[in-house]
Amino acid sequence: MKIFMVRGVSSPGSKIISLVRKHEKLRTEGINLIASENYLSSGVRKALASDLAGRYHSDFYGGSKFAREIVEHTERLAEKLFRAKHAIVSPLSGTMCDLAVLLAFTEPTETVAMVPFSAGGFPLGVQKFHRKGVFLSVDDSSYEIDIAHAGCGTKFDNYFFKMIT
Repeated sequence: MKIFMVRGVSSPGSKIISLVRKHEKLRTEGINLIASENYLSSGVRKALASDLAGRYHSDFYGGSKFAREIVEHTERLAEKLFRAKHAIVSPLSGTMCDLAVLLAFTEPTETVAMVPFSAGGFPLGVQKFHRKGVFLSVDDSSYEIDIAHAGCGTKFDNYFFKMIT
């Protein structure tokens, strides 16, 4: 493969490499409290940097024999560790969890109460799913919901007030 150099650019991707290094340094200087963004161990990072990162673990796809074995072994380890009857180790993002709740408990055109982004709310675009999002009044320093101004016209308002008072 021939790489074309651009005048004034030291190498293709050097800006990206520099930004990745800055990101890695930043990640080691604090504690990330978002579970899906926790720092991975070197073993996990090595596995994800391998060809396995793009492999399914299903019988339907060729080249997935070892990926299936890894998932099965990991599930047995999780069952043992958590003394669980069953374990599923497939990745599931916060977006998918939020979407599952949204679709299970609301109908199109309904209003959904949301924590604002400034208070750590998740930026799920509910309008894409034909819902209207309204932000709860949250104190940005204490992260407490302002009960007096929390009502937002949802069918769950009465339940919401019973639940938090």
